Amino acid sequence: MERVTSHREAGERYMTLRLVGGLFTVLGALLLSGSGLLLAFGLYTLRSGGTGPPPLETEPFAAHPVRFLSAFGRIGGGWWILWSLAFFMSGLQSVAIGALIRLAIHLEENTRVSAQCLERLRLRTEPADPMFRS
Repeated sequence: MERVTSHREAGERYMTLRLVGGLFTVLGALLLSGSGLLLAFGLYTLRSGGTGPPPLETEPFAAHPVRFLSAFGRIGGGWWILWSLAFFMSGLQSVAIGALIRLAIHLEENTRVSAQCLERLRLRTEPADPMFRS
């Protein structure tokens, strides 16, 4: 029987996959934090009532000062909450992909260690000078 040599290399393997898994995890964490910020902003907008129509002024074409909250408040808090749910789902998917990549790497490492253990057992039970060879 031939000796298996594909699992004899030492050190960590699959550095590219480890990098991709880490990037997916970081991207998922950023999306989840962005989701929380959008949800907070949407709830604030709904609570403050900034989604109503702009007040009528005396001059219709007068220059209006642009304020951050009033400019974004016109979009409506419901849209911010909807976008926060979309970011939340995307973040969960990215974190799950990163976890699945890490799981696949650990599964391969455990399989390699099992193959090494089985080969050691085979070498101990195999006679030193076999009488019959096939």
